[in-house]
Amino acid sequence: MSIENSISQIQAQPKTWISLEDIHKSKSQIEHSQKLIQVNNVLKILDFPDNQEETYRKILEKQDSKTLKNLSLKSKDEILIFLINTNKILTKTETKKIWIENKRIATKISKIKSVFPRNILDKHPNITNKLDSLDKIDNPIQKNEILEDIIAILKNPWTLESITKDLGWVDTPEYKEFRNTLISIDPTLRETFDRVELNQIWNLAKIKLWTDDLSGVDLDSDTLSKTEDWITTSYSNENGRNLSTTWSNYKIPSEINPKYEKDITELNTKTNEELKPLNDNLNLVSQVLKYLKNAQKSWIDFSKVKNTIKIQNPNFYTNKWLDNITSFDEMIIILNAKKFELEEEKEEAIETAREKIDELLKQNTLEAKKQDKKKKKVLEFIHSIWFDRISQSKTNLLLDYININLWKFALQEKIDLQNASLGFDKDFWNDDINPLEKRSFINLFNKMLGENLINENIANGTTSLSLETISKLQKLSNRTTWFFISNLEKKMK
Repeated sequence: MSIENSISQIQAQPKTWISLEDIHKSKSQIEHSQKLIQVNNVLKILDFPDNQEETYRKILEKQDSKTLKNLSLKSKDEILIFLINTNKILTKTETKKIWIENKRIATKISKIKSVFPRNILDKHPNITNKLDSLDKIDNPIQKNEILEDIIAILKNPWTLESITKDLGWVDTPEYKEFRNTLISIDPTLRETFDRVELNQIWNLAKIKLWTDDLSGVDLDSDTLSKTEDWITTSYSNENGRNLSTTWSNYKIPSEINPKYEKDITELNTKTNEELKPLNDNLNLVSQVLKYLKNAQKSWIDFSKVKNTIKIQNPNFYTNKWLDNITSFDEMIIILNAKKFELEEEKEEAIETAREKIDELLKQNTLEAKKQDKKKKKVLEFIHSIWFDRISQSKTNLLLDYININLWKFALQEKIDLQNASLGFDKDFWNDDINPLEKRSFINLFNKMLGENLINENIANGTTSLSLETISKLQKLSNRTTWFFISNLEKKMK
């Protein structure tokens, strides 16, 4: 089928509803077919054998329609002179393009190697192997593919978080250099870095919720804990938040208000939603800036660059602001200013989230200190009578047994150490445990022990356990739960 017939068929197609994409596609087909006709017209003048024609056809296909039209009006010799000169220019241009691309890839490789310390590479052999393979390959296309593989690995938040942790988290100069260098290589990494940084903010916020303060907290431990005076506050996923003394393993649960953790999680989601469009715009501006700088180095006509941006990024070309820009430098200045503005918006969004978190933490700390104050007094009391030196699994069973038989032991209410209730003589208008409650509990504890070892005056803070009593308690603490229950039953008869 001839080219003329192809065009006629395209133009003769029935007029039905078609999409904008179909229109562009048909238009491109027509333009391409028309260009082939012009190329063939020039080749007819040259009248070369088929084995020579192909080389010149490739050169002619790179020319615009106006040039081809002019060539079709010239002699064979004039066309040949044009083709020879053009081929020299094209060869030189192609060589320069290859050199620029090789230099670009070499710069990327140099940058990415410079920010990976040996201790990190040792922990991530998948990255190390790919970096090492770059030295053994000469093909720039293969090198670029390996770089893309490395970037893909870094886009995994778990991998990036592990590396960030080894660099000393987000506030260190090493991390900042690492982050900025990789984003300069691939702007889309910005979103992964944001996710890691925000996760750190939320995780540290939750740790503060659980422990009230970061001082003394070991972030690498499975159980997060801090010690203040003689009380240890600890948190683990398995056991929750607990208070204990530094002298025993006896723990009193002291859970935080779940509202604050929920609020922080919701704030995390909201902030990520706010950052998404900012990151999208930052990535677009960064990509256009990179394209502009490469085009400027390659001496590409600025009007063609503007047109390419308009076609490839229609959302970027709003209100035709590009029409008023006349140079690369002017456009680069404007885009850098826009990039700075977007980064400031991001910082502001993150800072606002930090401020809201700080406010939530303050509210939580006030609540936690209020509830912990009562629990600390309970811990101090049970430690003063050595109740906390008996295995907590035993004492929990004993307290369950007692709470089931309140009437038998003349309790007003259940013993609930978590809520500062000793079960006896409670002042319902006062949250604190009083001396009468303490004396009643000491009497019950003596019955469990089978003898009056604990002096009631400990309730008033006027005396303490003697060495002889402590020695006896140490021996009794190893007795079975049934031993203590039997003692209680005997005393109740």
